[in-house]
This record gives sequence, structure tokens and C-alpha cells, in this order.
Amino acid sequence: MPGFRLTQRDREIIEAVYYCRALTAPQIAALYFSHDGNPRGVNARCKYRLRMLYYHGYLFRDEQPSKLSEGRKPLVYFLDNLGAKFLASHQEGEIDWDRQDNQVSFPFLQHLLATNDIRIAIILRTKKHQWEILGWTDDKTLKSPQMKDKVKLKSEHGKGVQAAIVPDGYCRLKTSEDTYNFFLEIDRGTVTGEATEWGKRDWGRKIKAYLEYYRSGMYERRYGTRDLRILTVTTGETRLAHLKAITEEAGGKGRFWFSTFDRIRNGDVLTDSLWNVATREQRMALVP
Repeated sequence: MPGFRLTQRDREIIEAVYYCRALTAPQIAALYFSHDGNPRGVNARCKYRLRMLYYHGYLFRDEQPSKLSEGRKPLVYFLDNLGAKFLASHQEGEIDWDRQDNQVSFPFLQHLLATNDIRIAIILRTKKHQWEILGWTDDKTLKSPQMKDKVKLKSEHGKGVQAAIVPDGYCRLKTSEDTYNFFLEIDRGTVTGEATEWGKRDWGRKIKAYLEYYRSGMYERRYGTRDLRILTVTTGETRLAHLKAITEEAGGKGRFWFSTFDRIRNGDVLTDSLWNVATREQRMALVP
């Protein structure tokens, strides 16, 4: 095995894989091996460093299940034992990791990687504009007992149900002019739009839960601000229109923003007009 010494970029890659929990080779390439954040494939240098990090036990890698018609999907990288030891020795306190965390179901992995696509897009565009991400809280932390908030919803007939507020991420973005607070929802078309029975987990209930969370003051007490947008990124234009209509019917207005993976892949997630807003017709930019 060739000799190996960690570089500063290697250290940043290990840290990014830990915080994101799983990253593909193209996602890592976009973060650390491309000046414009949109590399054409994974360059040789990126492949070599990832191979060395894997062989030397800092990262674990696995294949993604795929159909023959899809071709081979990129390898996915997770934290491995030596990477965890490295982080533990360079950070204050213990790290929240176990090797069993790498054993995830395929649907969960797809959702996590899709979430990381949007997270990376926000990171890269923030750097481009010389702005700052003040904090990013992932769904694992938001699901923890100390962070998981619940609201009570009531039907018109007085029937009650509890709904947990667990977005796929929470981001605080500071620009040169203002600070923005976002909840992120990743929709891969698996959530029922409108259930036939009241109180079942569907998109309408999710919107009503967010509305109650904000109206009750729980959001402000938790995050120390009243500024909030709920960003939903979904699979296509038809699905977007459907979710937007359900949101409006549930009482959602200008706090709810919608885009698609294709739009964000081909534009600036922050400053391009890629977002539809509930109760509005024209597309808008997150940061005007």
C-alpha cells in the first residue's frame, strides 16, 4: 500500500462525511475538488484521495443498489473507525458515531443523499457570494429527545392528534444585508398528498403542524427568531404544483417555498428565481 499522510483537504473531507453522515464521490468532488462547484464527473485526484482514505481506514465505502438500466451509481462514503478516532482527537467532547450508523436502508440512504445535494448546493453558493452559514442542524439532531418538538392538531369535530416537527434540516444563513432561517423538506414523492382519513400522516397534516408550531410560539422559543421559511424540494413540476395546492388549501401562505431538484441542479439555489411560493404565481429568489 502506498505511503499516506493526511492533508488539510483530507481532514475536511473526513469532517464533512461525519457531519453529512453519507456523501457520494461526486458530492465530495463538488465540495473540495472543483472551483465552480459543478465538476464534470470526479477527477483523478479526488478518486485517488478517496481511495487512500478508504484503504487506510478513515472512510468506509459502499455501492448503491441500482437497476441494470440505471448503470452503476457512484460509491457512497461513510465515516470509518480511524476517521472517528481522528475526529475524536481533534474535537472537544465525544463524537456521535457508531459503525452501525453505516448500515442504513436504501430508501433512507436515497433520502439522505438527496438532502445532502441541497445542503451542498447551499454551501457552495454561500461561499460564492461570500456569505456565511451560521448553523446547520440535520434531521438526526432534530429527532433527538432534546430537540424534537410536538404540536397538537384538532379536527373540526374536536378530534386531536399529536404531530412531531422534524424537518430534514434547519439552516441559518447570513448575507451581507440580512439573516435568513430555513427549514428544509425533501420530498421524493413518497408522502401521501391527502389521506382519506383525518389525522393520518399526509402533506396537509405536515403543513398544519408547521402552522401551529409557528403560531404557538414554540418555534420562536426554540430558535430565538420569528423569521422562518419552509423550503420544499421535490421531484418535478407536477408534484410541486400538487404540494403547493395542498399547502394553500391547508392555510399555508408566503412562508412555504417550493422548488425541484432539476431547478437547483441547474441554477443558483439562493439568488436565481427557482422557487414557487404558496398563494403567489411568479417564481422568486430566496435572497433578492
